[in-house]
Amino acid sequence: MLVYTIIATIGVYGIVALMVRIDDVGFRLIKISENNTGFIKTIFYEIGTSLVWVLPKLIQLIAIIGTLAMLLVGGGLFLHNITAVHDLFHAIPTIISELIKFPILTKMAPHATAITILSSIHSIGFLSTFLL
Repeated sequence: MLVYTIIATIGVYGIVALMVRIDDVGFRLIKISENNTGFIKTIFYEIGTSLVWVLPKLIQLIAIIGTLAMLLVGGGLFLHNITAVHDLFHAIPTIISELIKFPILTKMAPHATAITILSSIHSIGFLSTFLL
């Protein structure tokens, strides 16, 4: 397990180091293109300008992905470590299904209203255990 952790850490920091240096590589390719002619000049210049152009976009994308990842990890820790919140989220599908069934069953059969109300009371009773 320790080996995987070390490999992952080196990999992540290596990728970050490469991203930080992308614009330096791009400027170097642009400078190299000034000393060449023809097809080589065009290739080096286009790749260099593309690398310089992509870095701000890449940083913006990483900022969004990183923020979402931190929210998901933090939310997961919060959700799984507070029992009442964890159980409440498990009850949400039941509560939603009861709210969906109520209008459908009341239009289909008048006697279904009592059954739906009783099952809704059960869901509300289940929910009230978390609110008290």
